[in-house]
Amino acid sequence: MIKYANETFSDKKQLQFEILDIETKNLPKKYISEFDHIFSFQTLHWCRDIRKAFENIYQMLKPNATMLVYIIASHDLFEVLKFLEQDVRFAQYIPVNYNIHVKLLKRYARNKTYNDTNKHSHNPFKYTLNNNLQREKVSAVIDEFEEYLKSISGKCLDIGCGPGDIIKDMILPALDPNAVVIGTDVSKNMIDYANKKYSVPKKLEFDVLDIQTKNLPTKYTSEFDFIFSFHALHWCNDIKQAFENIYRMLQPNGTMLILFVASHNIFKAFEKSAHDARFAQYITDINKYIWPFQKSVNPRKELKELLETVGFTVNHCSHRETFHFDENPDRFFCNFL
Repeated sequence: MIKYANETFSDKKQLQFEILDIETKNLPKKYISEFDHIFSFQTLHWCRDIRKAFENIYQMLKPNATMLVYIIASHDLFEVLKFLEQDVRFAQYIPVNYNIHVKLLKRYARNKTYNDTNKHSHNPFKYTLNNNLQREKVSAVIDEFEEYLKSISGKCLDIGCGPGDIIKDMILPALDPNAVVIGTDVSKNMIDYANKKYSVPKKLEFDVLDIQTKNLPTKYTSEFDFIFSFHALHWCNDIKQAFENIYRMLQPNGTMLILFVASHNIFKAFEKSAHDARFAQYITDINKYIWPFQKSVNPRKELKELLETVGFTVNHCSHRETFHFDENPDRFFCNFL
């Protein structure tokens, strides 16, 4: 770095560059009480011995001199990395002084369990062990709309039901006892598992459905009093077609309640990595990670306008920032990769 800096940016009168470890226990004498001002931006948070770094800075300053520093106090990503470092399965991939980002990408790219965005379709049981995030968000929706959900009876449809555990355990008990629910998912493996594990005669059944289909089965047209979908529609490449199908499936004056993710910072990182020669080979299809409203400046406004264009009357539409933390690194990455 210093060699490059001197060759490219040095100015003999005003600017020069030298090698210095700010954490050194043997500060060169030429630096002691030498500077009127010391600054550092986006660097000192990498110090293992921050006290020694500041002691050295103090020694290098002249009396009454000043220091201006900018460092990162904390970041959620590093909390995740701490857990990974303590897990024997991942610790070997996070050695000291190594590019963590490269290691994680290689680790998950080699492991199909994490690399395949459709991995849960192949293992419904594993999905039920790793869907804490979905359960947490569905629980929040149920709490917020508890009184309204209790009044819902008739025929209901769930879009993106996965293996069916959330419908059976959380959604069905929240509805009127007379409600009948059909859970749908694009994955046949998920639906087969759901029918075997969670179906209830005359109360809950499951069927394969691609909500983006351009050939909606006639058996679904104007069939449902209520349609809901939680943590699923953001995976749609054609969100307009999905909403058009939902509109067609609802009976007159039917109701839709949906929750999906507008954007997430982790996908910005994926997108940048996909265009970086060092990481591109590990992200084979970036379109899988670009959600319908990922780049929207005002997702609430855009969604409301889209729904009204399709024909919906929008009674409630909100855009909220949420936070989710998971101590289990398997579950954390399963939610995104």
